[in-house]
Amino acid sequence: MLAGMVLARTHDTGGDLARSLARRLEGVDDHAQRGMLVREFVDGQEAAEAVRAMRCLVVEALYGNLRAVWLTIARGLFSGELPYDVLGELYRAAVDLGFDEMRHLLIGGDVSHKRASDGEFPRDEVLESLTLGERKAKARTYDAQMLARLVYDSDPHVVRILLSNPRVTEALVLKLAARRPNRGVMLHEIAMAPRWLARPAIQRALMLNPYSPVRLTVTLLPLLAPHELNEVCEDKSLHPLSSATARLLLGLRGWQAPTIH
Repeated sequence: MLAGMVLARTHDTGGDLARSLARRLEGVDDHAQRGMLVREFVDGQEAAEAVRAMRCLVVEALYGNLRAVWLTIARGLFSGELPYDVLGELYRAAVDLGFDEMRHLLIGGDVSHKRASDGEFPRDEVLESLTLGERKAKARTYDAQMLARLVYDSDPHVVRILLSNPRVTEALVLKLAARRPNRGVMLHEIAMAPRWLARPAIQRALMLNPYSPVRLTVTLLPLLAPHELNEVCEDKSLHPLSSATARLLLGLRGWQAPTIH
């Protein structure tokens, strides 16, 4: 799995640490345990060395390698698995090292670039006639029509249950991930569901949705192909941090970012 990686051809001081972390993560299937390994890795290194290793893994992801490894790290960054003070130490190390792309990946906040009021969402009289408990129960059923309604439920607990329902399809989740206007908390629920975050189409929909939390959008950017990063550079509906980070990642990958008009 590690053979032929960009890391195998780099002399960056973070390369050995990145390889070690990648091997450990690839040997574990449980997502909670993978998150614990990332936390242990960060806690066990000087902040500067952890950032160097993370930067190596960003490069790998940009070249299409070890995408699942970076996805695990990204989840640690936007999920709260890495506490705020730890993120602060990593950010300061990125600044000291002059790693602008890492600084951008670590600075994104939990607020969405665009936020919608409750009045912007269409009413559903069927859902409004049900209690929260009834909606939670129905989110566990095999009723396809009800599941199609509940994917747009206003309560994140209902959506969390629904996302774990084996009868829910990628097409249905993709509709929610791409929906505009949207609620940032719902998009965060999708990102916290390993089954769905692993899907490239879902990742792309979350990244290109201006209602996604900014930290979520930015940390997933290394998973995009160069032409998709170009799209982010030119998408004026997204937070300026997203386009700025996409430009830096293109530079790190060795590609030319589009000219700003």
